Amino acid sequence: MLRLVELCGTPCVHTATASDAAEATDHDGAARPLDVSVVVVRVTSVRGRGAERVVEVDGRLDGCDACWFELRMIGRASTVPAIAVGLLTPSEPGAGTQVSLPADIAAGDLIAVPCGHVSALRDIRRG
Repeated sequence: MLRLVELCGTPCVHTATASDAAEATDHDGAARPLDVSVVVVRVTSVRGRGAERVVEVDGRLDGCDACWFELRMIGRASTVPAIAVGLLTPSEPGAGTQVSLPADIAAGDLIAVPCGHVSALRDIRRG
């Protein structure tokens, strides 16, 4: 994922087949491999403290069926405990979605967000 960010910048999307065991069923009942995607966004700002902390990222995540409990900070190790923060995206004003991230999350950090369906890059870009 880090190499993808290096090549493409953020936000970016990686799409793959979940696994050999994961299958979806078409409307006609036929099994087909299940595709999933991971969206990587960059933290643009962190403000507030404690329960009021808000982390803003550079990608729109409202249309990607995000698995919020599986999101992870990538690119650097953190030894501090995770805390609940509001994740704010360009398309979601206000306090954002509550997620768990390391307490030392900072501007510039990367967050990988697994998504339950394939997301197109155009769906997560700003604007």
